[in-house]
Amino acid sequence: MTDINNISEEFMEFIFLGLDHGIESIKDGGGPLVPFVMTKTNEEKNLSRILTDTLEDGVREAENLVKQLNPKPKLALIAFDGYATIDSKRYDAIIVRSFDSSEADGLIFAQRYVPKEIGIGINPMGNSALVGYEPNLLKESNSIKLERKKLRWKF
Repeated sequence: MTDINNISEEFMEFIFLGLDHGIESIKDGGGPLVPFVMTKTNEEKNLSRILTDTLEDGVREAENLVKQLNPKPKLALIAFDGYATIDSKRYDAIIVRSFDSSEADGLIFAQRYVPKEIGIGINPMGNSALVGYEPNLLKESNSIKLERKKLRWKF
């Protein structure tokens, strides 16, 4: 499992860039956040918003996009509007699923937010936090392709 204390500063900054961009995107208008994919190769960063009929479809399409990227970037993340549960209470949150091609696992972070007391928009609440781990999508698709390639040659 990836040790959060040993990930690169570059990866950590990239994760917070995604969280910050998610919060800034809905800060004045409220949610929900349109899912997006952010990638970084060398110093070049790219962002793609995923527009679909439902937010759930957007997250699925974002995942497919990350899996199909060729060549693979060094860093990638998927950001979307979701929920974080803390002390048995559910909060709206920006969720960032992040991937570093040199790490074993993907990291899932959340930044809670609440509606503004006056007017439209949101305010972040508390600190962002690591909420889970998942398979690294930058590696997973490579291993799937290798397995499929091996299967084609079996008789």
